[in-house]
Amino acid sequence: LWGFVQRRPLVRRPATRRAVPARSVLSDRIARDLQRRGFRFIGTTIVYAFLQAVGVVNDHTRECFRAPRVRGRGSSAGGARVPRGLA
Repeated sequence: LWGFVQRRPLVRRPATRRAVPARSVLSDRIARDLQRRGFRFIGTTIVYAFLQAVGVVNDHTRECFRAPRVRGRGSSAGGARVPRGLA
């Protein structure tokens, strides 16, 4: 899984819980890859939830105490970033 994100977590800071997606371009891509490898009963929503659970995707809302802190203009916590097209 970490190979899909160059071994760095993806950080998003949505304003509200409703802004947190149930899937993404990344989860679509991983679900298709797993299906090609023979996995069944796996979809993009399950993959996205798993990515959140294991820390590959960090999309805690801004008011959540677990939300990553913004360190300065143009940077994010821990050097994490969101690659183009995956936000």
